[in-house]
Amino acid sequence: MAKKAVKRQKKKASTGLSNAAVIAALISIGIGCLIAYYASDSDNNAQSRKRQPEESKQQQKSHTVLSTASESKEDEFWSLPCAPQDEESFCKGNNRCGRLITDALFDEKDLFQLVNMAKKWMVYGEGSGGPTILDLHSGALSLGERFIDVYSEVKRKKDEVYDADDFAVYNRIKNTVKAMVERQFHVSENSIYLTNPTFFSSITSKPAKTLHDEYWHEHVDKITYGNFDFTCLLYLATYNEEFTGGEFQFVNDTNLEGIQPRNGRLACFSSGEENTHRVTRVESGRRFALTMGFTCDKTKAIAEPDGKRAVAHADNA
Repeated sequence: MAKKAVKRQKKKASTGLSNAAVIAALISIGIGCLIAYYASDSDNNAQSRKRQPEESKQQQKSHTVLSTASESKEDEFWSLPCAPQDEESFCKGNNRCGRLITDALFDEKDLFQLVNMAKKWMVYGEGSGGPTILDLHSGALSLGERFIDVYSEVKRKKDEVYDADDFAVYNRIKNTVKAMVERQFHVSENSIYLTNPTFFSSITSKPAKTLHDEYWHEHVDKITYGNFDFTCLLYLATYNEEFTGGEFQFVNDTNLEGIQPRNGRLACFSSGEENTHRVTRVESGRRFALTMGFTCDKTKAIAEPDGKRAVAHADNA
């Protein structure tokens, strides 16, 4: 992707979005807002149509697996040359580009609580196609082909969903991941920040209803999401046990390099073109994951979610 495209996308994201603005955008646009970071313009839709033959092209490439679901990895890092970066990048300095896989960070109790937290809030909605998205920072939750504010829905129904321990686990896991990124990618301590969009995803084999349900297209996170300098994926379900299909794949001109999700597996990578990637179609079951984006631009940082306060201040009209 040309530097010009990166610059255009970063400029588009540079103004930032408040939580209220995020909700408004999500409700008006639909599921693709988070899957392709508010991909509502005609350029993105045209690109999606162009990529229809993409899967057949990928099948012609050689396929290796960096990490299977049956093996345990501990802090395995692959260093890569960084793709040419936009001169406005906030991550200049000693940081490096590459990929990290580890299965050694989280205990089963925290993982169990985290996935059950996602399920508790996701019960108020479900996407019409395969993906359902939950963003606890903004309150956005997929419902059909649009988004609702899950905090408003909980307040309207007077349900007792909020659990302080759930949010404590969420924030503790986020901080552990942040420290891992700082250490492995040589980023100075406290110089990266969680950013939008950070969200849970649940993907089933339901057929796509809109172009934005087509999560399987290859993309570059720095271009798709705008704010991302580092991407981290925490898997909350295991490949070939709780779901089939849904392999994560790094994509280059000749090869696909796969990561098979495993409960508790963390995959982090620099978000530039050096890590173009996709997810194959889920064939059965339900694939759970938490996507976390990190930025070196403090103005793009987002606060930790506060479910109790969000419900209390939600609009329940």
